[in-house]
Amino acid sequence: MLYFVYGIVCIAIVVAQSTAYPVFLSLNGLYDVFLPFLVYLAVFRPVGEPIVAGIFAGVMMDSLSGGAFGLYTLSYLWITICIRFAIRFFDGDSILFQLSAVGLGELFENGLFWATEEIAGKIGQGGFEVTPVLTRQLLSAILTGPLLVMFFKWLFQKLEASHGEVV
Repeated sequence: MLYFVYGIVCIAIVVAQSTAYPVFLSLNGLYDVFLPFLVYLAVFRPVGEPIVAGIFAGVMMDSLSGGAFGLYTLSYLWITICIRFAIRFFDGDSILFQLSAVGLGELFENGLFWATEEIAGKIGQGGFEVTPVLTRQLLSAILTGPLLVMFFKWLFQKLEASHGEVV
């Protein structure tokens, strides 16, 4: 049941990110909204849950992105591993940690995508044209990421309180 709920959340995020944002908000270059959910799972849930959710959402995003298959899945897995390692030394419940995790996760993901496109020769002149988009993504990730992490924490606490250990 728990993984079913995570699957529904992953599908909702992927659908919103791939269809609703471009149509309704016209925000080209919005950051990956799955990252705050991944940060929530990596910080507050057992280690298997963010890995399964990351693979599921990564395969869906890889299928829809049109880029090299496996980049989203790889980035989600590495971000999960790094967060799980970092919470051994830092307080994962702090806003500063969540802000850093979402921001650094966005940087890592964009760096991986940029490096892959650079190796494939799809970016001309060193990729300097991505700087405004990356800046907008980082600022929006830093400003809204911790709020979304806190929202997911609140939401799943309410679900657990109302449905017990099923969720």
